[in-house]
Amino acid sequence: MRLSKQKTLMLSALSATMILVGCGSDSTKNPVDEKTAASVGTETGTETGTETATSKSKTVTIDATSYSNYQYIDLSNNSVVGENDNWHIAFMRTGNILNSGVSSAIADTQDEFFNADDSPVEVSFVNAANDAQTQEMEFLNATAVIGDYISADEIQGYVKSNGFYSYVHPTGTTLHSEHFYLLASSGGDSYALVNASNYDDSNAYAPKLRLDFYVQSNAAANFPASVSNSWEIITTDHDACYDFDVGAEVDCAGSDWDIKVLYAYDSQTHQSTKNIQINGGASGAGSAKAYGPFTKAEFDPTSGEATAENGYHHRYSSDNFGNIFNDYIWHGYDVTNAGDHTIWPTFRTYVIDSADLDEPVKLQILNYYSKDSDGNHTSANLTVRFAPLSYNGE
Repeated sequence: MRLSKQKTLMLSALSATMILVGCGSDSTKNPVDEKTAASVGTETGTETGTETATSKSKTVTIDATSYSNYQYIDLSNNSVVGENDNWHIAFMRTGNILNSGVSSAIADTQDEFFNADDSPVEVSFVNAANDAQTQEMEFLNATAVIGDYISADEIQGYVKSNGFYSYVHPTGTTLHSEHFYLLASSGGDSYALVNASNYDDSNAYAPKLRLDFYVQSNAAANFPASVSNSWEIITTDHDACYDFDVGAEVDCAGSDWDIKVLYAYDSQTHQSTKNIQINGGASGAGSAKAYGPFTKAEFDPTSGEATAENGYHHRYSSDNFGNIFNDYIWHGYDVTNAGDHTIWPTFRTYVIDSADLDEPVKLQILNYYSKDSDGNHTSANLTVRFAPLSYNGE
């Protein structure tokens, strides 16, 4: 199995995002204590692990320290292989990618690790890091996926239409005009606050969505108080693209578009759906990225603090290829607010499936750090546990 051309083009963009998220230094302390690390059978620098002679659960340590090269893993034998070999998942620092033809899902969500606003729950991370036995039991007990598999060949748009409006059958559509997205242009040098000011689905086959853009040009220091331009989208049978710098709909085949609305018709609800992509990441060659949705109470577009990336640069995301890790991240960052940039594992159980695997494989990331004989910790040496999904330890 080879990395698709499309994904090859995406490596640099994904790498830049991951470097911003996980910058744990080699001198950073290890949140998983020595007793916990030892109990899972970790051997620093190894590529294969040995839990027991008969166990179907194996622990491996993956050297993901490079900022430019992935470590590719073949889950059929839990080994590190080359990019042109058969592989399923690849790791670099805190991030990963999946190969074409691979699907992913979640088997244990560990929802207690994060609050409703996605901020980390310190006590959950700390207790889990010091209780290896419980984490192993939860891993073994996770023998079925929760929800659906996500194909690595599908694009996951970051900006969601339900951030602008939601539809519940048979009640109808609710407009969320109070919700905004912060959008960087495809050129990466201008920004817009975007919200929906109208949604009319009286004609289910051709509903109208109007998006308002508060544009901050590359020469401006703030977002304007009033709407810069609006885009009314009527996608009856085609995709539509918009350039918010010029305030006009443009050809999707070109490179100047910032946001795209894709047409799709739901035969069950008899509604036209509007999926959204931005010109960056997996969806385009541009530099578009976004953050949101949020309300004006959370981010005031007219305040002096509302410069384009002030306090938000680390929250920007681009569109990605389908990957369950995008929806359920495997780590928390500096969860104790100690300012030491430590990466803490969530111990979530993920599932990877592919046609060439005998059955889906579940995996759990146990640690971001390895320790040498002198007690020094090295970041991005991931300890990962693998097992067949059906394996419960017996």
